[in-house]
Amino acid sequence: MKVALFNHQVDDKPDKITQRSGEKRFEWLMFKAVLTFLIVLAAAQTALLYPSVRSSVSDYYIEGEPLTAEAYLFISCKMELKLINMSQCPGLKVLVNGSERAVFESNTILLELKDCDIVELDASNAPVLAKVQVTSVSENISGILGKVITASHGITSFYRVKTSG
Repeated sequence: MKVALFNHQVDDKPDKITQRSGEKRFEWLMFKAVLTFLIVLAAAQTALLYPSVRSSVSDYYIEGEPLTAEAYLFISCKMELKLINMSQCPGLKVLVNGSERAVFESNTILLELKDCDIVELDASNAPVLAKVQVTSVSENISGILGKVITASHGITSFYRVKTSG
């Protein structure tokens, strides 16, 4: 019996097996914590995309409109159109990119345009044949000054803006 008592040694170092399993548990716990954090973060960002959820979370109100293609820098240009054969024609509309920009309530219209805009005349409601002349353009538009456009029934496309500079 004495032999058994003296053969028992006290080891202050933990077993390598116990140490490895502790490291694996810690790594697994950290992996779960990071994964949970990423899932919660993604769910919160997704929920904040909906205005009803966002307004219930915060009082912050965003003014204005979301940025579109027009938010990029562009060179603006100007074009003046003048009615030649009459003093006014409320039925003649100027369309820029398909939407109404101006009506000939007087004999001249000044348009502010940007690169790649398409300028058209809509004479669908015009009672008579209208002649419109480009009387003035800014420096970065070329090849259209002095052009006369005859607008009769329907839409007449006459210029696509190509700025030079």
